[in-house]
Amino acid sequence: MFESYKEKSDGIIHYYDLKRRSNRAAVVLIYIFMILLSIIFLYPIFWLCFAIFKDAKELKSTTRLLPYEWRFDQLRRSWKQLQFGKAYFYSFYSAIGAVIVSVLFNGMFGYVLSVMRPRGTKIIWGFLMGIMLVPATCNFVVLYRYVVTINNAFGLKASFWPMILGSGASAFNVMMFKTFFDRIPRDYIDAARIDGASHIQIFFRIIVPLSKPIITVVAINTFIGEWSNFLMPYLLLGNSGKETVMVKLYEQTGQGSVVTTQLRAAMFAIIVPIVVFCIFQKQIMDNDSSAGLKG
Repeated sequence: MFESYKEKSDGIIHYYDLKRRSNRAAVVLIYIFMILLSIIFLYPIFWLCFAIFKDAKELKSTTRLLPYEWRFDQLRRSWKQLQFGKAYFYSFYSAIGAVIVSVLFNGMFGYVLSVMRPRGTKIIWGFLMGIMLVPATCNFVVLYRYVVTINNAFGLKASFWPMILGSGASAFNVMMFKTFFDRIPRDYIDAARIDGASHIQIFFRIIVPLSKPIITVVAINTFIGEWSNFLMPYLLLGNSGKETVMVKLYEQTGQGSVVTTQLRAAMFAIIVPIVVFCIFQKQIMDNDSSAGLKG
């Protein structure tokens, strides 16, 4: 275990620190503590993964982690009964649309604040920072009334567009884009201006290719956030036949719902965010966004 520290260049613990027995003992204790903490956090997920194969009687009568019988047929039956296929489609439709709109509009807004810098940029930047201090729930009533008014004006019912377009106005994402664009060398932009490139061409041909790290992070966060969104889809899409995964999950929490069905619905709801995190965990956890500018 300690040999791996020879090639370690970051962090506060280095290989020469491990020559002392007290430091080695401290590292071992840290590893033990981290393993125990990981088990505590991961146990509910593992329990849920195995509980969906149990029936209600077995679930209530034993604390055994593994089921006595793997009931895959009940899992398939619950998937069809709850119509999670349609819910997955609508959730993917809403989440992918939100990702495209978020990257496009928030990225352009960040480009304006970072590169174009019109008069009043500092005032706009101050407003954005102030918006981030206001809890999202404080704006929800106004946002919902505005969405309902727009829907009534255009005759829209059970539409995903309010949720998709709303993701294009995120102060946090604008801040992330603007901060990243500030690190891009201005030589690239100046050279493009000399060649007669417009701001649209500079954004799509120069800024976007150099900004793949931040685009990936914003896209992943937007996708997971939209997939986990419940309140707005519930208010706009409830009882319309276009319910998303989280709305479907909420519908199983009422009285009369079987506990095993609730657990399977919960598993169906969280499996996509887990898969996304497992695939893109490096991009999610990596804070060195400037790595895309090397070379």
